[in-house]
Amino acid sequence: YCKESVELVSLTHPNWIKEIHENYIKAGSNAIKTNTFCCNRTYISDETVLSDCISTSYDLASQYPAYVFCDIGPVSSEWKSYEEYKWVVDQFLNKGAQYFLFETLSNPIGLNEISSYIKSKNKEAYIICSFSIQSDGYTKEEIHIQDIISSLNKDKIDAIGLNCGCGVHHMHEILKEI
Repeated sequence: YCKESVELVSLTHPNWIKEIHENYIKAGSNAIKTNTFCCNRTYISDETVLSDCISTSYDLASQYPAYVFCDIGPVSSEWKSYEEYKWVVDQFLNKGAQYFLFETLSNPIGLNEISSYIKSKNKEAYIICSFSIQSDGYTKEEIHIQDIISSLNKDKIDAIGLNCGCGVHHMHEILKEI
């Protein structure tokens, strides 16, 4: 049991994170995520701690024979999305990261710009953008997933996905529609 932010566990209890990664590898996974979903200045205001958390999380995941996806969650509306994504992405790029997962998003703001930026730094980078939708196909910001997909630059974003929000049956039905 830990009362601190899950992301900060990479700094305070790195063995816990290693054990999770090891269990995924033992189960046959060939891809793992960094423990960085909420690693942005919206949630962790101290930039030194934030940078250390991103770096350590990436290092912990990079120890395993797997694709390491830099897990980047949504940013608060108080930050300009592109600028905040860029700050986080630069931390990962400085570590040599190549795989990026922007997940549980409810809007596409800043994704085309950050994807272009990543590809300008590493043409081989692989970028996934995943959106949280409700059973009616809309995000919590009331944007339909089809509108989001239509707005994304498919030349820079390699995969688009759905996560959370609704069950598999609803996601399957929505995907059949679009």
